[in-house]
Amino acid sequence: MRFRPVSLGEWLVVGLIFGLLVLMALPLSQTYYWVGSTDLEVEFVVTDAAGDEPVPGAILDIDSEGGFYEEREPRSFQIVLGPDGRASHVCRRSMCFGQDGLFTHTYAVHLPWWRFRISAKGFQTFGPTNLDDIEYRRAVRRNGPGKSRLVVPVSLHRNPTGPTGAPAQP
Repeated sequence: MRFRPVSLGEWLVVGLIFGLLVLMALPLSQTYYWVGSTDLEVEFVVTDAAGDEPVPGAILDIDSEGGFYEEREPRSFQIVLGPDGRASHVCRRSMCFGQDGLFTHTYAVHLPWWRFRISAKGFQTFGPTNLDDIEYRRAVRRNGPGKSRLVVPVSLHRNPTGPTGAPAQP
């Protein structure tokens, strides 16, 4: 069996096909880093630690130092939770960022720089706590195009009281 020599034209065709395959596969190996904005809804869900029942009328006190969203100036505000123990606030145009590639897809949102406390009649006060904490950063989820959501669950413990409703004596 004899092999015929490969012509220069055949080598060029093989090289051209190989080069095109490499060019087509190149984007698959790249990772793209991006920065954008999202409307972040921060929802607080407050329940009774003893029975997971909602705590209606709890008061959420927020001390904001601003952050990477529309409300950049420091301010303090208060939100009264509804009968379902929930309240939310939307932080418009919050900075988000991530990376996308063949095997990498990340998404993160800069949380507002809030210290918050939650109080309710008959319950121990929760906080103050920083919202920009790793626990909450990991809990942010995309909620449609240009929207994200963070649910902050809080369990309040009842105040220890005696039979008359006064604090129990140690």
